[in-house]
Amino acid sequence: MCSSTVNSAPGATTPAGDAEDGIDWSADLPADIWAIGVHDAHCHPTDNSDSLAHVPALAVSTLAVMATRLDDQDRVAQIAVAYGDRVVPAFGYHPWFSHRLYVGEKPDKAAHYRAVLTPEPSAELLETLPEPTALAEFVAGLRTRLHAHPSALVGEIGLDRSFRLPMPGTSVSFEEHDGQLTGLRLSEFRVDVAHQTAVMLAQIEVAAELDRGISVHGVQVPGILYDALAQLWAGEQRPSKRERRAGTVVAGPRRYPRRICLHSYSGSAEQVKRWTARTVPADVYFSFSEVINARYGARFDAVLRAVPADRLLVESDFHAADKRLQALMAAVVRRICAARGWPLADGVRTLAANWQRFVYGVKET
Repeated sequence: MCSSTVNSAPGATTPAGDAEDGIDWSADLPADIWAIGVHDAHCHPTDNSDSLAHVPALAVSTLAVMATRLDDQDRVAQIAVAYGDRVVPAFGYHPWFSHRLYVGEKPDKAAHYRAVLTPEPSAELLETLPEPTALAEFVAGLRTRLHAHPSALVGEIGLDRSFRLPMPGTSVSFEEHDGQLTGLRLSEFRVDVAHQTAVMLAQIEVAAELDRGISVHGVQVPGILYDALAQLWAGEQRPSKRERRAGTVVAGPRRYPRRICLHSYSGSAEQVKRWTARTVPADVYFSFSEVINARYGARFDAVLRAVPADRLLVESDFHAADKRLQALMAAVVRRICAARGWPLADGVRTLAANWQRFVYGVKET
């Protein structure tokens, strides 16, 4: 989730934003291509509960449904139970809401928000903010949910240096479209990146402990995000093929998750090389969506060609489980296959294999 727009009616049949958005909302794939398996690595249909009834009719094989805040963790768990293997749940706390969590001992409400928001919040804003919740309490619930759902991911987590809190009396709906907070009255207040990082790392610790993949939001923080994760694998490197064949790899506790997805990746082709270097022991995947990435045009295609074939994933990053989500998935699959010069069937098989490795992992020898 890289952006948001103002609320629209549940079950709306037209996408938010302008009609001339560059997205082909009629996109589709042949039935035999859908049958291979197309997997949405990141979406938010619990933000539009009326749409969930459409899940069984979707041609998309699997939805990775992301939680973002305190009040949607249980909704994600419920949809996972309701739709079984059609849904992979992801539990996590989005950086946009990270100011609502406190680290350590319970602080005075006003003192907490003054510490984690910049500039110092106004009295008007403070009145509208909830009592903060302990990060430790959220993390305990995260661990419990992950134990209850053995294939669940941790997400959506991450860092965002551009996000500003909505003006008092305005709420964020998380209905994605054009990468902007369109029509939403924004305040000047931002969440301190150091606080966002503390919230993210606490969740990553649980993901590493339970060997779960993570879905990471990153906006205007390429160096900060990389450095935060790199500190977790400092001193380690990926075993060589010879070591893996010889069976000399010793599996032990890690401080980092083995599988990381940079969702709706908006970095450069050069930054791809940094994330996939030999010195990075984790498998870093790059997921792409039409709603976020399509606006980058030729740069998008260049990045798609720079990502190793076995690290590509596709997502809708959409807020409703309806035909629009399916069209977004069809469009991004076609775009990736065109950029890479892949026949559709071959491309979809590659993307499906990547999805299986990202979600379920590969046991080390």
